[in-house]
Amino acid sequence: MKQKVRRTLSAALALALVFAVSLSTGPAALRGAKTVVAAAAARTAAADSETVSGASQTGGKHEDTACARETKGLTADGGACGCGNNPFIVIPGITDSDVALLDAQGNPVLGPDGKPYVKGGFMVDEDEIIDAALKNLAWPLAKTLLTQKDQGLTDAAYETAKYAFWRQATNKDGTPVQNLQVVRYEKSFAELTDEQINHLFVNIPLRGICDIIGYDHVYYFAFNIIGDPMETARELDAFIQMVKAQTGHDKVNILNASLGASIFTAYAEQFKDKGDVEKVVNVVALLNGSDAFGDLYAADFNLSDEALYRDFLPEALADGGSKTMGYLANLLIRLLPRQVLLDTFGAVLNGAMDSILRCAPNFWAMIPKEEYPAMADKWLSDPQYAAVRAKTDAFYQAQLNLKDNMLYMINEKGAQINNVCGYNLKFSSLAGMLSIINSDKNSNSDGVINVQSTGLGVTAAPAGQQLPADYLAAHDSPYISPDKGLDASTCVLPDNTWFFYNQDHEQAGKNAACMNLVGELFTNPYFTDIHSDPARFPQFNYGSDSKEIRRYLLPDAQKALALYQAGEFDISAEDLAELKAAIAQGEDALKATIGDQAVADAATQRLKNILVKIGYREAPPPAMEPDPVKVFFANLLEQLLKAASDYVYDTVGARGYSDRF
Repeated sequence: MKQKVRRTLSAALALALVFAVSLSTGPAALRGAKTVVAAAAARTAAADSETVSGASQTGGKHEDTACARETKGLTADGGACGCGNNPFIVIPGITDSDVALLDAQGNPVLGPDGKPYVKGGFMVDEDEIIDAALKNLAWPLAKTLLTQKDQGLTDAAYETAKYAFWRQATNKDGTPVQNLQVVRYEKSFAELTDEQINHLFVNIPLRGICDIIGYDHVYYFAFNIIGDPMETARELDAFIQMVKAQTGHDKVNILNASLGASIFTAYAEQFKDKGDVEKVVNVVALLNGSDAFGDLYAADFNLSDEALYRDFLPEALADGGSKTMGYLANLLIRLLPRQVLLDTFGAVLNGAMDSILRCAPNFWAMIPKEEYPAMADKWLSDPQYAAVRAKTDAFYQAQLNLKDNMLYMINEKGAQINNVCGYNLKFSSLAGMLSIINSDKNSNSDGVINVQSTGLGVTAAPAGQQLPADYLAAHDSPYISPDKGLDASTCVLPDNTWFFYNQDHEQAGKNAACMNLVGELFTNPYFTDIHSDPARFPQFNYGSDSKEIRRYLLPDAQKALALYQAGEFDISAEDLAELKAAIAQGEDALKATIGDQAVADAATQRLKNILVKIGYREAPPPAMEPDPVKVFFANLLEQLLKAASDYVYDTVGARGYSDRF
């Protein structure tokens, strides 16, 4: 029951951060479409496990790599590397930069577990929020229910939402209220500890790139997600100069993942003339905000009668397996008068806005440029916000200039810029509660960012639909996607933009075909656009998920084989042959350049089967047959509550019970 209450309260709070919370949480849909992207070339994909046990080490440092072997004579002040591979910098997404909470004296603040509080993404504590909600809301809610008038409920909701984000609250000049320190990595992976590398590989699988260009040429640029992207871009420029000095190269390559593209947008505005960047790959990148986030700032929600009192809550709570609770909630929210309900919802949004959203410059980078002027006037027109408005205006100008800046970098400075996108999903495909935003109905996205942003100018029909017949007739070209939902000819970079059908935001890092495309773009000098190798890397590809193979199954199988070869593990001749065949099939799946879930599933199951058979892994427990009596009554309860919800909607209408009188 506690979990159901937790989910319900979390859903209510997340209404205020409809899109932001969906970015913040880890693998599960609303607990954050974590922005994990990949950089693994096909020829090394099988080596891309997320441990460091396979890396060559000297004194604990990952030095014995291709580039390191060629640069042993590198002088302290740089010098010519001559390895042929530029150093590689990752600018990660919203959840992948860790930030430490410090006190006023710079000492670590301890979290609930007694350890220093360090977290990526949103620094919220779910239990803390629930405790605060119960403490703040219980009495005002009771009085409001008794009198059917707002008795402090909206004020309590505002304060609770505001408190939820206290660790990342921002001042009116756009600076953090708390003492926050980004966990930075100002040296290459070769100089990081195993623990650090393991942590970063979990965020963004990079072993394929590391194995090709060398651990000593791979860097990670962390940043504060509530910071000023223009200032962060200046920090990036300093970081690039440091990388150049450490490696002896005069240019770098950059991977921008999701929110990381906002830093690149700001960098291109300020430093396009420097010519320090040769290759850029934007993966599921925020190149022009997200329509979902724009709806949040505009408070552009679908609060129609049907959505508010019938459809939304069952869809929102279905993500946690509580659709039945959604129908019950439809009955319970009517205990509040409609206006009190709407005012409470607005108070939650305003609390989140005043705590973190209004004055965090990098969050404004998530708003499409077409919507920025109206939103800035709405939230930042008061003179007290002049300082933060200057920061957000500066980034808005960078958004307006991004197309020209990119083309300048390409045509005048010799840069190669590529975009990799997922598409054909609505925002609500990952989290049902996102159905409340008005842009969801016609969205075509990876579940987090609409493809018009990640694809920078692509023309798209709503997910699951085709472009109009007259449009297709007038634009018959190879740039039309096979599903006829996209026209890539309108992209800023039509020959350097790739699309993966039904690939969600997080899946970019799990899809071997996507990872291998990214790796090819960075490491193959002859692979420059969609025409370079269309048979292997077509412009329009497919989503798939092979993470379990890469991260768990293949490393386990390789370890089992190594133990056998060392005489430490017995395997029969028949099983040995099958183990080797399963390993080969797994490696082939990770070398895929065309997304195919059936191929990944077959390799996954074969590896699982042989690992269990040889005793290296325990067999999974047999699937529990659901109790037919419990299933019957659970289904009956859901049907009864749905019928009650529909009946009350038909008889009471879109209002609270007391609104009838």
